[in-house]
Amino acid sequence: MQTLTVYTFDELSPEARERALKALPDPECDNTLEECLDSLKALCKLAGVNLKDWSIGPYSYSSIEIEIGNSVSGDEAEGFTGLRAMAWIENHIFGPLRQPWNPRAKGRKYTRPGAVPSCPLTGVCFDEDLLDVFRKYELRWTLKERFGSLADVIRRICESELEYASGEGLIERAECFFDGALFTVDGRRVQ
Repeated sequence: MQTLTVYTFDELSPEARERALKALPDPECDNTLEECLDSLKALCKLAGVNLKDWSIGPYSYSSIEIEIGNSVSGDEAEGFTGLRAMAWIENHIFGPLRQPWNPRAKGRKYTRPGAVPSCPLTGVCFDEDLLDVFRKYELRWTLKERFGSLADVIRRICESELEYASGEGLIERAECFFDGALFTVDGRRVQ
């Protein structure tokens, strides 16, 4: 019978930790991408926009194809710019999200009347990232361009998630992944 001394990840020497980190799988952004897509779908549903197709992923060309079908002017609305686009955004996106002005209304603990509550679509912080595209007072953008730019917003979110997981968040990710794992003195995983 042979006795083997084992260590947790936190107990490893810096050299052994480096060896253990090499065995760590590459980071993924699947959960982040899924949550971003949930926010995108909720935004499109709120605005009455048909999300026809999308191709979104980190470090790749990303695009969104939409069809605006709930407005009186139909396809025309996709080309709205300037104040007309801002009015459409207020009427179809921010207006329905605003807290009521009724001073007797219940449920306004954290948001003043007339304001849009934080993360109003899915309750996840990515709602705010997507809504920021529509908050910008950029009069030259068409509605179609605004919705199309959401693909780049989601792509950048996923890329920053991957970069964090590979850089500053590497040790945090390793501690989570190796929770309960045991290693030899040189950083080889035993269990």
